[in-house]
Amino acid sequence: MDHRTPAGPPPSPPAPPVLPGLAAAGGVLVATAAAVAVAWATNDLSQTVYVSLTVRTGGVAAASAVALLGASALVALVLLVAVLARPRRAVVVPDGGAASPGAGGATRRSRRGDRDRRGLLATATVVATWCAAVVGALVASGLSRGLKEVVREPRGCWELVDVALCPPPGDWSFPSTHTTAAAALATAVVVTVRAARALPPGAGPGPLATRVLPPVAVVLAVLVGAARVAQGAHLPHDVLAGAALGTGTVLAAVLALRPVLVPLATRALPRAFASGAGQRAGWRRSAHDQGDVMSATLPQATGSFGEKPILTFPEGDAPADLQVVVLSPGDGALVEAGDDLEVHYLGQSWKGGVFDNSYDRGSSINFPIGVGAVIGGWDEGLVGQPVGSRVLLSIPPHLGYGDRGVPQAGIKGGDTLVFVVDIVGTR
Repeated sequence: MDHRTPAGPPPSPPAPPVLPGLAAAGGVLVATAAAVAVAWATNDLSQTVYVSLTVRTGGVAAASAVALLGASALVALVLLVAVLARPRRAVVVPDGGAASPGAGGATRRSRRGDRDRRGLLATATVVATWCAAVVGALVASGLSRGLKEVVREPRGCWELVDVALCPPPGDWSFPSTHTTAAAALATAVVVTVRAARALPPGAGPGPLATRVLPPVAVVLAVLVGAARVAQGAHLPHDVLAGAALGTGTVLAAVLALRPVLVPLATRALPRAFASGAGQRAGWRRSAHDQGDVMSATLPQATGSFGEKPILTFPEGDAPADLQVVVLSPGDGALVEAGDDLEVHYLGQSWKGGVFDNSYDRGSSINFPIGVGAVIGGWDEGLVGQPVGSRVLLSIPPHLGYGDRGVPQAGIKGGDTLVFVVDIVGTR
């Protein structure tokens, strides 16, 4: 088969629109400001409730411990969600890719392409959501402290009742910064877990965590606010204002920043994973370094850079893992994920026939590398190599065409593929 013109790279996943996000964030901030104003307007009622409650609970030391432990638990939950919903390489740079170098040297779109791009977009959305939410939580805490200095409301325990643990003068009451932070962190957990529901099966927090973590975060935030009132540190309307400020600021940050961060993450994640994956032990050894391993388990290739090679296969079975051997190192720039790579190559099934090569056609091919546009063995084996190198790749089925193969090109399902690749240049 002669597919001389490579297919284009898979289309970029659609990014959330920026302007509607900013407009929605503005609306949330207006609603948040209104909620804070309403809380401030309930000052008199709040003082009445505070006095009747605090005279019975102000001396309870456990209330202070609940507030501290609740806030600490919320920080731990935000970090736990980041770990559970972290990007997986199999989703970001899928083995088998959205398109694959194969017969005719062209990049061939597979039926998995749309699913792979959806997985990448979902992962980028989770990363962007978590980052935006954390930024929002930090901003909310800063706004709370700034608003305190503007309003300068005395604490109830300075004037209304005596309690065991009363903050010192100058540490104003409205709004409750502890509650602001707690509400912001709980909102960060909720929005991140919600975004993670779109991840492919096995790549997210899991059904149990998805159901349990959001309500646990909300309950912890409520406990922090209630404990601050119970210990006498805040009036109820301080806590209500803090809850509104923390929740609203995080939601506004996610709405405003996520449309900007998703495209950045969509481009950055494949680069990061493809670059890191290629540094595993045994993937970047030269022919000199591999010595006996090369001669014992991998094919021998004749010719020098730019010449059509001939492969001689050893006795024994094909390696189960990806093998990368630099037959002759180049001295050009390193190939980076996202580069448009120009190569000459020859491809042959293990102990089978040559299914394609560019040397006979007399023209090299170009394709994006390291971003899931080609089979996984090419992404992992070529990123990080210098331009001018001749590289031998032994690619197991799970990083090639898998069980389906490419029958029309003579590639059977489960075939291990061997390529000799001359890296001509990048752009």
